[in-house]
Amino acid sequence: MGAIKPFNYSDFELSVALGARALNHPCRVKMMSLIREHKGITCVDLAEFFQMSKPAIRDHVEKLKDAGYIYIEYSPHCYNLSIDEESHERFQSF
Repeated sequence: MGAIKPFNYSDFELSVALGARALNHPCRVKMMSLIREHKGITCVDLAEFFQMSKPAIRDHVEKLKDAGYIYIEYSPHCYNLSIDEESHERFQSF
């Protein structure tokens, strides 16, 4: 996250800001829908769906992971993705 001026932000406020930043790209919003619909979808599947390079997909996936929206299960040749329901519900409750 970028520089934050000193202020007494709560952990909740900071996590909502990080979550909002992670969802500010329509590609990542669509990824969330696909991951929810197809538990265990891989980065390769997403690259084929979006017709994007694997590194570009990986960057988007990392932002969702850093915000706590998804889990990544590392397999030998791919990453299996799933939604972190608790984190997603916390953001929706805001």
